[in-house]
Amino acid sequence: MFLRRFIELIQNSQEQQLEKAKAKLQLHMWPIAGAKLTQEEVIRLEDSLKTNPKDLRARTLVVGYLQSNRNEDNNQRCLQHQLWIIEHEPRSELVNSVCGINDILCPDAYKTATQLWSEHLKKNPKDPDILKNAASYFFLSDESLAEELLTRGKALRPKDPDWSDKLARLHRSGKLKDAARALKELEESYKLQRGRPAELSSLEDLPLYAFEAGEFALAKKYANKLLAWAKEAKDGADKSQYLHRAFTALGLLELQNKNTSTAKEYLLKSAAVTGSPVLNSFGPNFLLAKELFNLNEKEIVLEYLKLCSKFWYRADKTNVEKWTTQIMSGEFPEEFSTCC
Repeated sequence: MFLRRFIELIQNSQEQQLEKAKAKLQLHMWPIAGAKLTQEEVIRLEDSLKTNPKDLRARTLVVGYLQSNRNEDNNQRCLQHQLWIIEHEPRSELVNSVCGINDILCPDAYKTATQLWSEHLKKNPKDPDILKNAASYFFLSDESLAEELLTRGKALRPKDPDWSDKLARLHRSGKLKDAARALKELEESYKLQRGRPAELSSLEDLPLYAFEAGEFALAKKYANKLLAWAKEAKDGADKSQYLHRAFTALGLLELQNKNTSTAKEYLLKSAAVTGSPVLNSFGPNFLLAKELFNLNEKEIVLEYLKLCSKFWYRADKTNVEKWTTQIMSGEFPEEFSTCC
């Protein structure tokens, strides 16, 4: 009786987590839907906000449209909506997806947003949602402040894996780069996510985080675990993503052992996928390709690029020809450094 009840509780908990994940995904689809609106539809939505300013869905749809149709007037309107959301809805999940303001391109709006966040933090120093959103806002422009806010939030809500996940990404690069700390935080996030829909989002990054920290045995363990998940997954975006990450890490590990031929095989395997939203837009990972390029293995890098061109939208004929010329002349394309 107890065991059956325990299983029911676990199933109910998983269903609740899945429903929350679906609701969160739907929320983040609003700006994408907004990008598809017509100018007339956006004008009507903005008119409706004059009488119902708290309609966050309408405001987010407008922001999505304005961000996808850039000009001076749209940029200013977009900033006004973003500042409204920061001022009136600082706890919303949407803040992270639609309210990023560039401190260099929009210094005045950024200054205003910074003041708003400072006021929110002063009034709500122990509000985890405000701490998390403020940390995300300052993630690129003020890494030290972001770290402080994330650490405070983690102490307030220690079982939330997002704190460690964000700290891991904060310490992976930039001024606070610390590969060992990044790995520690991501492992902690992964353990807290076990059994949750987002569990694999941490697992797919762990092989490379472990490799970067010099923990090669651990990197192999996580890569093989990810590979096992990939083999069980249905064909599609997730499977492609897992295979790409796992084979990339395994190839890097083979290079560590001076097994260049095996590393080359893994490079091609990592590109023999159908693509995913991340791979299609941000592009494939070029860490292994760059290491092989540094060993003068230009032909295998070009073969890898040819395979990636089947799913990566930026790898059109013009770019591939340009990158091929650069590679053959001994120059590794700078664009590859921004890929996932």
